[in-house]
Amino acid sequence: MGFFDFLKKDDVADYSMKYNIQKTIAEKQQSDSSQTAQSPSQAISNELSNPSESAEERRKKLVKRIVDMAERMENLSIQLYHLQQRIELIEKKMNINS
Repeated sequence: MGFFDFLKKDDVADYSMKYNIQKTIAEKQQSDSSQTAQSPSQAISNELSNPSESAEERRKKLVKRIVDMAERMENLSIQLYHLQQRIELIEKKMNINS
């Protein structure tokens, strides 16, 4: 007579819908950023070819690149979290930790 008696032993919580939505959002963001992103060597060569740019413009570009990198890191962190959740769910299904 436990608190969670309403759950059957084989019932599994399915979080895949939320995961799929977040996955599509992350893929869309990655495709958008990959279209506009440049490799570091291209960015450096562009900076060297435009010495007439003001320090303010270079600072804005640097800030934008840092923000893009931070967003990518956050997306990867979210993906890692979801993978950990999926692994835990699989472990529970297979009773690995019990």
